[in-house]
Amino acid sequence: VFDDVAVEMALALLQFLSEKPTELLAWRGLKSLLRCCQLARTEVPPLVKMVGPSPSEFKGISARCDELVQLTEAILATV
Repeated sequence: VFDDVAVEMALALLQFLSEKPTELLAWRGLKSLLRCCQLARTEVPPLVKMVGPSPSEFKGISARCDELVQLTEAILATV
């Protein structure tokens, strides 16, 4: 995946996650968002912080979502 594609996918994922999906879809969205953050470390994390929603809004949905939130927030903390 090229950096520009990761940015576009991240924007789409943020829009999707803002619609309060079910646990399964939230987990898939968070996992994909984490991967985009890992692929384009200089572009996607600042975008996530600026556009939102914050990954912390998904804490408490399930243990597996909490794990992804923690990993994503660790990347966002470096920005």
